[in-house]
Amino acid sequence: MDDSLQKGERHDMEKATAIVSARLKFLEALTAELFVELPPTKRARVLQNLREVVREQKIFPPPTSVPPGKEQEYHDEMRRAVEILIEGSEDKLRRP
Repeated sequence: MDDSLQKGERHDMEKATAIVSARLKFLEALTAELFVELPPTKRARVLQNLREVVREQKIFPPPTSVPPGKEQEYHDEMRRAVEILIEGSEDKLRRP
């Protein structure tokens, strides 16, 4: 493969990674903000539903977009996303 083509592909992958990372952080912040606006009972119900979804994801195969051999990383990231929501919302709820 031509060296300039490889550099271009690497640049495209790095750009895509940066974009996805930025969007993920944005969505995490937005979700935490919206989550803390829910009444406590609704927050508890949403968290329970999210935990159930994460548990179910371990039973069912991951989406086809998950590369073979990366299933554990997928499950770990699902669990991490719920933890981030909990931590982010707890911090916001503690603030006066």
